[in-house]
Amino acid sequence: MKWMSFLWNRKRREQVLSASATACPHRGGNTILMENYTTMGDDIRTYRCVRCQKEHAVDSGVALWKAMSEANKPAPGE
Repeated sequence: MKWMSFLWNRKRREQVLSASATACPHRGGNTILMENYTTMGDDIRTYRCVRCQKEHAVDSGVALWKAMSEANKPAPGE
């Protein structure tokens, strides 16, 4: 049955899309980047869901500028 495989592929595609870190944790919908906060050295981004209008924060770890700054510091013995 061709339509059954079509439904399965559609469901599978939705599962893959909702696995994104930026997808809404409540509804799995699309989100919009609201704020990118890197002042303290951590990369924290705030996203707002298009459907439910709830915001959630994603912490990506150390900000790139901080990692590059620490890599360029001279060694203590030099």
